[in-house]
Amino acid sequence: MAPKRDDRIPATVKISEKSGEYIVYPLEYVHEDEAAELFCAMAERGNPVLHGRPKDDLRLLGRAMYRKSNLLRMGNIALHNGTPVAIGCNWAVADGGVWEGSGLEMPASMAAHAAIGQAAFDSLKDHKKKTWYCGFYGVVPGHSAKLFSYLGTAGAMMANVLGFEDLFVYSLLSTLQNREGIYSRKSNANEKHWSIRFADIDTSAAASAELKALDGICQLGLVDMKYSLEDDYLGGAANMVKIKTAGELRQVSQEMTDKQMSWLKQTQPAAKL
Repeated sequence: MAPKRDDRIPATVKISEKSGEYIVYPLEYVHEDEAAELFCAMAERGNPVLHGRPKDDLRLLGRAMYRKSNLLRMGNIALHNGTPVAIGCNWAVADGGVWEGSGLEMPASMAAHAAIGQAAFDSLKDHKKKTWYCGFYGVVPGHSAKLFSYLGTAGAMMANVLGFEDLFVYSLLSTLQNREGIYSRKSNANEKHWSIRFADIDTSAAASAELKALDGICQLGLVDMKYSLEDDYLGGAANMVKIKTAGELRQVSQEMTDKQMSWLKQTQPAAKL
């Protein structure tokens, strides 16, 4: 059966790379089922607390990501020859973790993953600013990694339009933590970076034992939203995926932002956009 797609939703940008042409849409263009399959295809890669989990449980997490992203309606999906190959999921920190309010029950296999998320969000409990969470961004292997930063930057740009003051991001992937870009930066007046050891997370006995055995690190960042869109920070996001300049990244992401915000205004004119 052909995937269910909402053809009323317009594309936001076309991106030409050596691997072909990519067309980006708001996440709602695809059905929850298709988004969950895409998430399942990439979520395990490099993530120690998702590796080896049952496929049905990964799909359920993908559904939760989709639903959570549709609160703000600022998620993205990129298609290559009609097939989804990249996804961007995000929401407000005030809306809690991925399972909260999703209407879905967290599988037991996701306990360690959820414990890290809870610890990450708890680290902001005294932070009073309106904060946007750059949730999950991923690209299927073999496709342009530039999509990772194009989609993520567009999300931040839209969050800025909606009045978010800070950007919150964290990663469990050692490959990203050690790569030049946004996770290896140092704290300064505009951004704060810190880490949480898996072994130090207070959770259930079973999840705690698993986290201690993995002995991993969660790397976190809290960045002033407007600063995150300046050349200094955008340059890191560009370098991480071999986009030549911050200007090139900004140009593509701004086009995506403008078109998605225009679509949002048309579909929910009463919203403060």
